[in-house]
Amino acid sequence: AAADSPIGALPPNTSLNYELRADQTAEALVLRIEANSDVQIMNVIVVDLEGIMLEGGREVIAFAPKNQVTGTGGRSATLSFRPSRNQPAKLRIQTHIASRSLTTYLHVFETDITVPRFAAFCQLDEPYPNDFEGNGVIFSVKEGLERFVSYFSSSFLLNFPPPSTSSELQQLKFCFQSVKANANREYLKISGVRQRENTQTVSRIRIQCDSMELAGDLLQDMAKYFGWSQLSSEADFPKDFAALEDVIETVSACNAARTSLTADMADDSARMKALIIRAEDSRLMMDMESMRKSYTELTGLNNGLIGAYSIRMKNHETLLAALKEVNQTIQRAATLRVGDAKGRVVNDSRAAVKENRMSDIVRILQKGFDSTTAS
Repeated sequence: AAADSPIGALPPNTSLNYELRADQTAEALVLRIEANSDVQIMNVIVVDLEGIMLEGGREVIAFAPKNQVTGTGGRSATLSFRPSRNQPAKLRIQTHIASRSLTTYLHVFETDITVPRFAAFCQLDEPYPNDFEGNGVIFSVKEGLERFVSYFSSSFLLNFPPPSTSSELQQLKFCFQSVKANANREYLKISGVRQRENTQTVSRIRIQCDSMELAGDLLQDMAKYFGWSQLSSEADFPKDFAALEDVIETVSACNAARTSLTADMADDSARMKALIIRAEDSRLMMDMESMRKSYTELTGLNNGLIGAYSIRMKNHETLLAALKEVNQTIQRAATLRVGDAKGRVVNDSRAAVKENRMSDIVRILQKGFDSTTAS
């Protein structure tokens, strides 16, 4: 029967198996392709259908696996990807396979691989690190912890079997570490517990990491998955809030400097007007000595005013940059809430900035509202 097979034909029922995992050693996502029969994978072409997964914004890469001993392709191939951001993606994988007897006759296998949004996070086993015990965001939802198991199975690449959902879970823990080198290998820990609040049983969820932006991305993805329209939370990100306090000090210093510069420039402008009038009076009275003295003093004041304007301009640029950073932090903190609570963080924080109550902003971002105006 083998003699009747066409030249270059593959063994019957040849198929490919695809395995995608986050690899800490490679600092990348690793895709392994393996054939179930004795064939050669000659090359692999990867097409990024969304244009967000491959490095450098590339949409297509070609890969030719070679055996170091024989110089030919083997029955398996391994490819690495380094996603630039946490976004779901779809990769079209086109694999060119040849039989051992004829490597110039290629068979094409094509499939689409769905990459979860947080695929670049490798799941860790216990014991978990305690580097970020004080960081994170806490919120309560009505969903049972069993549904969170489904969420993590769809949004991450799990290395270990998820908890059984055959019975109601009372607690839940997941821990991950980023494989991206540019993310400083950040940790992400999620824990949940069922508990009574007021008159109902809820799931108390805690997301722990050093990055408020990462926590916000995860919470917003959860909100989309579960269909949450309203969600309030409490947040504590010491690094982010410490950096914000430094920026707030810069804003306060710039505001104080602006007030002082404005007052000084107003005084100098008034003196310049008086000197111009005095110089003109001296000219009409033919008092050239007084006129020269007035114009000399006027020139000095004018140069000083130009210098003060340059200082004020630089101060204004510094102030704008600091306020931009404050606004970006407010926006990141807003992503830790959903619906009205999200809008309230933004509105209360901006009101505090407008009223120059900079010291209240960190507390608003932590609690989610301005306690000094809460009814």
